[in-house]
Amino acid sequence: MKRRAQTIVLVVALVVGVAVSMVAHRLVRPAEDGWPGGGAGAERVILFAPNLIEAAWALGHGRQVVAVTDYCVWPPEAAALPRVGGAVDPNLERIVGLRPSLLVVQGENRVLPRLGRQMGIPVVRVDMDRDLSSIFRGLARLDSLLGDRVRPGAAVLITRIRSRLDALRERTAEGPHPRVLLSLGHDPSGLGGLWTVGAGSFLSELLEIAGGRPYEDSAQAGYRPLGVERVLADPPDVVLELRPSEQLDAQEEASIRAVWRRAGVTAPVEFVCFDGLLIPGPRIDRSARALHEALTRAREGRAQEEAASARRGSARSTDEEGER
Repeated sequence: MKRRAQTIVLVVALVVGVAVSMVAHRLVRPAEDGWPGGGAGAERVILFAPNLIEAAWALGHGRQVVAVTDYCVWPPEAAALPRVGGAVDPNLERIVGLRPSLLVVQGENRVLPRLGRQMGIPVVRVDMDRDLSSIFRGLARLDSLLGDRVRPGAAVLITRIRSRLDALRERTAEGPHPRVLLSLGHDPSGLGGLWTVGAGSFLSELLEIAGGRPYEDSAQAGYRPLGVERVLADPPDVVLELRPSEQLDAQEEASIRAVWRRAGVTAPVEFVCFDGLLIPGPRIDRSARALHEALTRAREGRAQEEAASARRGSARSTDEEGER
């Protein structure tokens, strides 16, 4: 249950814009057209999403960040900063005490814009949590907010990330391209409460670059539950357990694989534990590489199983011949 709770908390933190937009008619929309004074005055900034925080550091603006959210995992330098809750449950008293000159949010929000109006703090919305193109647009937008608009910080970073993704795409172009079920979490003793991610998300795009095909290929993007009956009726080629920041030993991995086997799923099960895996930010190239490495392990493991099975079959045939 601890694993499932951790996964749901992180997923909610990352996709809060999507989830809350379902009730957008009740919310206040932050401004999206910049803020008075441009980037030159943003010297005390609070960003209310892990990917925004990572982007600020990757763009060279970490010195301007005065606090981070409870869900921030990178970079290490951010660990020393005060934590101010999250976009859904911000610590308003602590935020005011830090005297920020700019608040940056992702997705719909009503609490922080209201605070901004009351305290005279600009609140700007930067969305970079959908597909890869939204991440690149978000990097450019954030750089223009926090830095000198003529410096090529975002352009250089985006080019570097695209180059690494393109190189991996070229390596995997020839295939094979297995159909991959991305597991975001499930009950420890079974596959009840299984969650996955559909096509159209940054994760599904990274999976395709890494050499796989999304199991959920419907037009509806985003995170959703997946019934075990569906998995058994339409088996995947590979299962990837997404477990960012977890450190699993061989016994724990074997135990989790056994859960899938008991449910009737025979596909190879591999693990991806890179801590930035679910964060749509500047480390997406590393996420793609981690997915590719897991797919490679699954392919090699399946080949070894098939070779071992063939050897056992050959040995049985030899024994039967000897008996005759």
